[in-house]
Amino acid sequence: MKKWNVTLSTTEPDNYVGIINVRQGNINSEVMEAQIVQNGLPLDLTDCTATFQAFLGGEHVVERSCKIIDYKKGIVQYTFDEYTMQSLHRQKANIAFYKGEEEIATTQDFTYFVIHAVSKTPGEMGSYWQTAEDLINDMKDYLNAGKGDFEDWFNSIKDILESIDPGGKLLSEVLDLKKIVYRKVPSGFNVVIEHDSEYQPDVKVTYYKNSIGTEEGGLDTGPSFGGERIYNIATSLSYLRKKVNVEMPQSWAMDGEFFIQEKNILLIHGTEVLSFTIDGANVTKAYVEKGTTATP
Repeated sequence: MKKWNVTLSTTEPDNYVGIINVRQGNINSEVMEAQIVQNGLPLDLTDCTATFQAFLGGEHVVERSCKIIDYKKGIVQYTFDEYTMQSLHRQKANIAFYKGEEEIATTQDFTYFVIHAVSKTPGEMGSYWQTAEDLINDMKDYLNAGKGDFEDWFNSIKDILESIDPGGKLLSEVLDLKKIVYRKVPSGFNVVIEHDSEYQPDVKVTYYKNSIGTEEGGLDTGPSFGGERIYNIATSLSYLRKKVNVEMPQSWAMDGEFFIQEKNILLIHGTEVLSFTIDGANVTKAYVEKGTTATP
């Protein structure tokens, strides 16, 4: 009977499958069923064979046969065994597909966690989340896969974290991490820029207050004539045809009006300004994702 249902892509850059923790010694019960997709569609596996490839400790490769449940719909099933559960803690794996001797596709890597067979106490947290670094890696996988923001990830692991961390040490580290993510990690605030280039232009974002024309009390009423300190904002860029999605830390999120002039966009809210400069293209439209649009 399957224990986990996941979706694995051969084309997307990341495969986040949540928390798959398997226990050493469990026979024929640690079963994962995977929907295999390519470019968002089920991968036809007619005449194919499938192999589960585990990279134990980042050094040793173990290959085990996978069962294909539905060839047309691209559904496979793998039962973890003593070979893929021989190393404790966080492991990486993928599934490869062959026609004869030729490899035709491989999923992107995903993560699973191996728990010691005799450990039935909160101490077994060391088997999958030993340190805050393990939590950060899981969070990065979640965010990179586009599953949601920090709050979504935290809510998905909170109950498990509380059950394995009665002393609250890891929880405290996660909350400290949340403060850093909120300020530094580009996640949670998205501005979409449409442009006229066939290429993928770079975008730089800065923030400042009380520049000329935005002082609340009129010209030269701000703390410093010409504007206050300028901050460079951390961004993560992704592209779709003639659109670039600019993702920024949630702490910089704001409403306001867009003003567009060729290669520059200003998002102004009171005395605050976010300035977007696009390299090698002219802006045709800009908007906060799920927000108000603006055109030149």
